[in-house]
Amino acid sequence: MKRIITCIAFMAGVFAVQAQTVTVSGTVVESETGMPVPGANVTVKGANQGAVTDFDGKFSISGVPTEATLVVS
Repeated sequence: MKRIITCIAFMAGVFAVQAQTVTVSGTVVESETGMPVPGANVTVKGANQGAVTDFDGKFSISGVPTEATLVVS
């Protein structure tokens, strides 16, 4: 019985770790004018995830780890 409870607790912890991602969305703007930047690359540092901003400078990336850093270029 003790082993079963330990296994269930371990499995619950694994599922909790895997669920810590978010969808990040926003708008990339030029710092001086505030105008949107179409075609900018927004990537998750160290990962193979990213997006390109649309005509209005907007982007959205799903499945981003909560501790990730975004890089705009």
